[in-house]
Amino acid sequence: LDTAKVRLQIQGECLISSAIRYKGVLGTIITLAKTEGPVKLYSGLPAGLQRQISFASLRIGLYDTVQEFFTTGK
Repeated sequence: LDTAKVRLQIQGECLISSAIRYKGVLGTIITLAKTEGPVKLYSGLPAGLQRQISFASLRIGLYDTVQEFFTTGK
């Protein structure tokens, strides 16, 4: 989904008129799988996992501190 999202976001930045035009998330996924192969759908996986790991660790690590701050006011 991240790969499809990025492709949809940057499709207007290409100056070449023959660039592939994606239509919606499902259309983007289908077009990507047909033109570049299904393995290309996993190209954004490492970056997505790194983002999720960093955000989740921050949320889990700060949960008790923030909860204590709001309950005690300190």
